[in-house]
Amino acid sequence: MSSTTPNLSASRLRTSTPVKAITTTLATRSSPPIPPPSERYESIVKSILRHRFISNILLYSWVATWACVFTWTGYMQGGYSKLGLNGILYLPISLWNFWSTLLVWTTGVLPAILLRKALLSATRTGASSPSDTLKVALVKKNTSRAFATYVISSLMIAYSYALLSHANELSVSGDPRLSLFVKSRKHPYYLNGRLIFLFVSQFTVASIYLVRTTMLDSFVFRWTTALQSYQRLPGQRFIPFGELTKTVIVSVVISLLTVPTSAVIFGLARLLLPIIYQLPLLSTLLRPFTAHFLRGSWSVLLPFYHFPLFLRAWFLAFTTVFAWDISALLFDTVVTQPITISPLVPEPTVVLISGTSSSDKTFQYFAFSELKALASSEEPAHSAQRTALFGDQKYNPSLWSRLVRESLLILGRDYQLLLRRGKPEPPPSATPAPQPVAPKTPFPATPQRILRTNIYQKTKESPIRTVVDSFASDGSFVKALDEGAEAASLPELFKSVEQAVLPASAKAEVAKNVEEVQGLVAKLRKNWWSMVVDCAGRVAPASISGPLGVWAKWWTEERTGRVVEACLPMRELDVVVIEVLSHLICASLKEDRYGIVQRDIPKALEAFLSFLSAIEDYRASVNSLYRPSEVDKQLSPQELEALENTRQEVERANEVLGFVSDGLKDGVARIVRTFGDKLLAFKFPPKTANKLQGFLDYC
Repeated sequence: MSSTTPNLSASRLRTSTPVKAITTTLATRSSPPIPPPSERYESIVKSILRHRFISNILLYSWVATWACVFTWTGYMQGGYSKLGLNGILYLPISLWNFWSTLLVWTTGVLPAILLRKALLSATRTGASSPSDTLKVALVKKNTSRAFATYVISSLMIAYSYALLSHANELSVSGDPRLSLFVKSRKHPYYLNGRLIFLFVSQFTVASIYLVRTTMLDSFVFRWTTALQSYQRLPGQRFIPFGELTKTVIVSVVISLLTVPTSAVIFGLARLLLPIIYQLPLLSTLLRPFTAHFLRGSWSVLLPFYHFPLFLRAWFLAFTTVFAWDISALLFDTVVTQPITISPLVPEPTVVLISGTSSSDKTFQYFAFSELKALASSEEPAHSAQRTALFGDQKYNPSLWSRLVRESLLILGRDYQLLLRRGKPEPPPSATPAPQPVAPKTPFPATPQRILRTNIYQKTKESPIRTVVDSFASDGSFVKALDEGAEAASLPELFKSVEQAVLPASAKAEVAKNVEEVQGLVAKLRKNWWSMVVDCAGRVAPASISGPLGVWAKWWTEERTGRVVEACLPMRELDVVVIEVLSHLICASLKEDRYGIVQRDIPKALEAFLSFLSAIEDYRASVNSLYRPSEVDKQLSPQELEALENTRQEVERANEVLGFVSDGLKDGVARIVRTFGDKLLAFKFPPKTANKLQGFLDYC
């Protein structure tokens, strides 16, 4: 019986159909992450900006250069009196004018446009005075590149002008005398002073324009223009007429400054030329080219004899600055235009939320600005997009979690920067050194007595032997000197010198003198300009020292408005982020089916109110800087002017702080009006709750 049981069980286990596992569709699948901004959003935005760059900036800058070259050519060919009406109408569309424009635009205008494109930055400089702005610019490597680009472009424009002058004026009004060398059989390599003066004028134009660009921080993304672009109505002009008028006025002013400055530089160079000729090698190299500059009249009226040349220099400087400035205006206007990618992608919400985490602040601004339109719109299509955003379960983390995290990170970084008053984040503290491990206690053993007495018989040494042994390398005298040297912290080089060691009082006095010298050197480095101005004010007469002191104060004085701007450098982005979050939170009351947004409402309100409290505290400290004078108190004109300057700076600072403060107040009030008493269900910190209660009572 026992032998048949195993056979029976084995027959039951054997079947003709193989055993298979039951399939199921409940297998665990990981949710895909949101694509990084470099894959989707940034590539689309870059393609849109590239299209705008080619079709708007390059095209319209070429048109502006075409207008300048047409004016050049018409003037060179004699104007209306020589060309007539038909010639004036045919000249703009002639093939000659087209190739001339292409030459000037390619060599003189296109490099300036590419420079602005390459150096475009989203971060403001943050300097609080003109002197600090110039110091920061001189430290950057981009400034030298910009200077080289502007100088080379301006010189190429001058040389193109000389070539066009020879091609157009030779048959109409004669030789313009703008060749590289003067026409002399005896001295064929003498440089032409007229052309050199045009080169000096163009060099001055490049220098002045670079200083103006640096002081205006023009290589930074135009946040104010971007904000105005989103607020512009559809029927308004692409470029305002006031900006074009401003460009023309700036070109005229810079040109008027260029011509006399160039004349002074050219005259100083001519005065220094005899001194340079005293050097043996340079005189040999320069004499075949510049010997004729040593001769000639030195009269003060000499510039009036070359008035046509000065007129050429002014007109050339005007067209150069106008072409550069109109290109910069086009660049700032076109780049800051709103960018809409929703019609171009199948999942616009996913791509926009991916763009909010971009490392470039300008791309973040574009993404949040388009999300603002999505969050505040009442259209059914946008409402459906918001519902899908709130209920997303496809991505990990979800769309709303990613959006609220990036938004609060942006606000948190700017909030911390405001608390530090614009100072950079301090470096992380160094990790403490590991504690030394205590040596293990040896195994206890019975100690043995060690004999420390001399076991040999003592012999009497001679005095001479004792002195010699003390001066040996391991003698007592050298050991005493080494111990004293180590106590005085002397280098190893001086430890072997047999000299007396300074006492503690003398060492303290030496250290004090060294600290005083170092402080004096640091003070000289920091305040050398003020010392120079003080010396000049004491030596110069009152008519010169007074304006010099005013100008020096204007140049180095710290502006309160600029200090506050450095504390809130990304204020436009902050306001857009606040509007996006507040609008989406308000829309979630009706469109959030699962209550996903409700868990993040306390965090958003706490961030808003903390930021608002910090701004209000800073605003109170800024307002305390200005105190109106009493009615019965008489002030001098200088004191009244200083008081008025302080009032203007405080007003500018309040505009900056008020811009972010109003955005925060509008966001909190929007949420309070939407939710009302429902906010009582959330728990807030005491400080946030007290602040929020004021909004509840008011709204």
